[in-house]
Amino acid sequence: MIPEKCENIIAVLLSSYNGEKYIETQLDSIISQKVDAKVEIIVRDDGSTDGTVGILRRYEEENDNITVIEGSNIGFIKSFFTLIKEAPEADYYALSDQDDKWLPDKLQCAMTAIIKEEAAHPRLPILYGSSSFLVLGDMKPIRETQKMIRPMTLYNTVIQDILPGHSQVFNRELQRIIRDMPIEYDRIYVHDLFLTNIAMIRGKVIFDNCSHTLYRQYEEAVLGYGIGPVEWLRVRMKRLRKGDGQKIAGQMQYIVGLEQEHMKPKVRKELCRFLECRKNVLSRIGYIVRTKLYRQKRIESFLFRLAYIAGKYND
Repeated sequence: MIPEKCENIIAVLLSSYNGEKYIETQLDSIISQKVDAKVEIIVRDDGSTDGTVGILRRYEEENDNITVIEGSNIGFIKSFFTLIKEAPEADYYALSDQDDKWLPDKLQCAMTAIIKEEAAHPRLPILYGSSSFLVLGDMKPIRETQKMIRPMTLYNTVIQDILPGHSQVFNRELQRIIRDMPIEYDRIYVHDLFLTNIAMIRGKVIFDNCSHTLYRQYEEAVLGYGIGPVEWLRVRMKRLRKGDGQKIAGQMQYIVGLEQEHMKPKVRKELCRFLECRKNVLSRIGYIVRTKLYRQKRIESFLFRLAYIAGKYND
């Protein structure tokens, strides 16, 4: 149970869309969090056409800490940024998908890690993320998402999204940065990767190798996380053919322009070289043999280099 009197407030920001099948499970798991803080749940519905809103209104009526906002369909990226920008004042903010299930210790583990870092570095923007259990319909874990096996730096996070949005918890300082930032939503590849990189540039990112979420998956998503190397490679190649590399490079270019005053010069120079050397194959080869960019697994770093040479990160 949430204590009647507690110092900290955590605002859980959930964007819903046609989620009537699973959203009750997720809301129940958030309500049941064992955390030494007051939990406020703000749900923005992105124009659902099924029974999602009715479920949300029932939960809002039955729980004093749930607020439901009915919005027009603007897409999940803009919907999450709208939640972050318009969120009420809180000490910490957690992002939530509509179809997962949080383990009871999720918010407490995140808050404890952030508070420890804040004690050493007051007023520092901090983002926490963790691995998660991948589950199918029976909610039994089949494996976990990417662990941190190499030090995590901006050279890694600009090309690899290893902090899934549903695991992200951040402090007030980072929320205020995003709140006041003019954002061109059509230049965002995914909101969680954007948040990770802003936190890397402005403050600190904490990664927890312990999983605290049952992350509901669908067939291609599961294969994409690596249920066997052949399946992982097949899905990765399919994503590259559909333009994932271009979108990652486009978001990188946007972040470089947006955050150049806050970046370390050597980092900005490296990212600019990545972008500038895409013009022809000789330039790409010359860059990639010296690149500082990497993915967590060395085999994936090797495949990233091949994809770059092949022009998969070109405009």
